[in-house]
Amino acid sequence: MPQHLPIGFINSIRGITGFDENEFVDIHAQGSAPVSIRTNPKKLLNEKELFGDVVSVPWCSNGFYLPQRPAFIFDPHFHAGAYYVQEASSMFLYHVLKNCVRLNDDLVVLDLCAAPGGKSTLVQSLLSKESILVCNEIIKSRVSVLEENLIKWGADNAIITNSAPDAFKPLEALFDLIIVDAPCSGSGMFRKDKKAIDEWSSQLVTMCSIRQKEILESIIPALKPGGILIYSTCSYSVEENEDILQWCLNNQMVSVDIPVEAAWNIIVSKVEKGGIGYRFFSDKLAGEGFFITVLKKEDNLVRKKRLPLLQLPFLNKIEYSIAENWVVKHSFEQIVNRHSQWLIMNNLMVKLLPLLQQHVYIKRAGLEIGEFSKKDLIPSHALALSERVNKQVPAYELDKDIALDFLKRNDLKIDLNNKGWVKINYNQLGLGWIKVLQNRINNYYPMAWRILKR
Repeated sequence: MPQHLPIGFINSIRGITGFDENEFVDIHAQGSAPVSIRTNPKKLLNEKELFGDVVSVPWCSNGFYLPQRPAFIFDPHFHAGAYYVQEASSMFLYHVLKNCVRLNDDLVVLDLCAAPGGKSTLVQSLLSKESILVCNEIIKSRVSVLEENLIKWGADNAIITNSAPDAFKPLEALFDLIIVDAPCSGSGMFRKDKKAIDEWSSQLVTMCSIRQKEILESIIPALKPGGILIYSTCSYSVEENEDILQWCLNNQMVSVDIPVEAAWNIIVSKVEKGGIGYRFFSDKLAGEGFFITVLKKEDNLVRKKRLPLLQLPFLNKIEYSIAENWVVKHSFEQIVNRHSQWLIMNNLMVKLLPLLQQHVYIKRAGLEIGEFSKKDLIPSHALALSERVNKQVPAYELDKDIALDFLKRNDLKIDLNNKGWVKINYNQLGLGWIKVLQNRINNYYPMAWRILKR
């Protein structure tokens, strides 16, 4: 047995259905893991033209394995949010949602442990435009990464929150769907993350299992009767997977069966009370270790009446006319003024945001148009990446070399007749803003996002 896999870990997963010790050890000894991306359906991309001989991820229609790992940081498409680099096993969420959620309905969805944003961007692509997605991350340092990825993705119906799970408990029966990609011992990522191997212990598994139950105990009250809970980990441990599934079945939940094709080599794991989970072994498929289960909340519980909600401040007529010059608004949306920022929100978000902010910290909500200052709108970076910019707004297409200069926040040497704000595009995808003045061009790409690598 290779030295790098803990003996205690191997002993702990012997006997699990689908575990083949020799093949499992061999695949981890090889070290290399497949590289996969998921494309953004709002930002069309020719993946074969860009990456070469790609292979489709079988359970996700816009997921692709790449023949090799490119330098993503030097691809402007990556910074424009045309695709997200995501581990293929995690993309199984796409298949789950397609088979257990009425995605055409107007839904209120919570991704509880959302950073860095892989599952949030996947869910957001599948929801109706009139739904809302609450993306929560408890760790403050990780919220900025979540925010960056959602902005690049062009997620205009998302709310980003930074709160502990128990803050959602008073929001009784609010959510139609809750996704909990729970913090775990990380054994499913051993092949990609050697640090996880050094940190693994049976004590860590037990500690994570206790924490996972606490998280679910906090969040289940916020799920509507009849609502769907999707629980997942990147751990192989039974304590963090099947045992948690069994705990959920003992706490108001029933298991939901998801169809799985035999050719995918996903292991179906069963527990008492009809519980079903899905295990991904990295020696059996092109992906990392993963576990996911789908549960439905029993529908025999009393629904409580909601208190009247507060009203968000809308723009006045003059402000509204200015905003219309910048952004395309749908009939089911409103433009509001929140903390001096002009925001587009769908009607459901306008209705529920005041309730949410009574209990959780709101980092960002809806689509930022910009900040109004001295009779001029300073457009937000999110607007440039949103696909919602009014076509009357001046735009300029860059080639790759100059696009990379823009992303490094270097000075740009381009000739423009327009004065004022200009949207910068690469391959017709928004990258950000410049402001053309009399004698110079100001680059407004976010300082914290700029490419530093040479």
